[in-house]
Amino acid sequence: MRVKGHEGQIDIDEYAQRLAAVLVGSIDIDRAREVPSPEQVADRIGDLLIDVGEAGNEIAALLAPFWSAQKARAALGGPSRAALASRRAAGTLLGLKTTDGVIVYPVSQFERHAGQVRVKPGLKPFMTALKRHSPWSVALLIHTPAPELGGVSPLDWVRRDGDTDTLRAYANRVDAEWSR
Repeated sequence: MRVKGHEGQIDIDEYAQRLAAVLVGSIDIDRAREVPSPEQVADRIGDLLIDVGEAGNEIAALLAPFWSAQKARAALGGPSRAALASRRAAGTLLGLKTTDGVIVYPVSQFERHAGQVRVKPGLKPFMTALKRHSPWSVALLIHTPAPELGGVSPLDWVRRDGDTDTLRAYANRVDAEWSR
């Protein structure tokens, strides 16, 4: 079987090898000791993150990369769409609605712990305190340095194992200001 490609038609096996090379980080399939499993390839495909912005969308570029709802569900162990929506409403998961109505999830909120993907525990109280506000605003705030946090962003504060109470107090202060 042959596949139409940029260079005319190529053999399906060659196409599969080229695709696998791209998906697993440009390895040389002929020299590789192991061919990736279907699960590894599927994970790699899922990690190819969706593009939510039009060209020049600086906000989306700042907050990228994003996971689709399907990838977020898979990474988090398979919760239903309703469960994701419930977590978004509770403020324990940050989902952003694009202009075309698609919900995407900033990857920066996640971490891998004991082999599982989860929302960074230090961010949860921060996001919960701000759940009444625009998720896009909260996502931007997570990346914005704050004097109250020693000049680092809430995301960096969490990465540096900063005090959760200080971060929660900052979120409460922002909530009060944004609610005026």
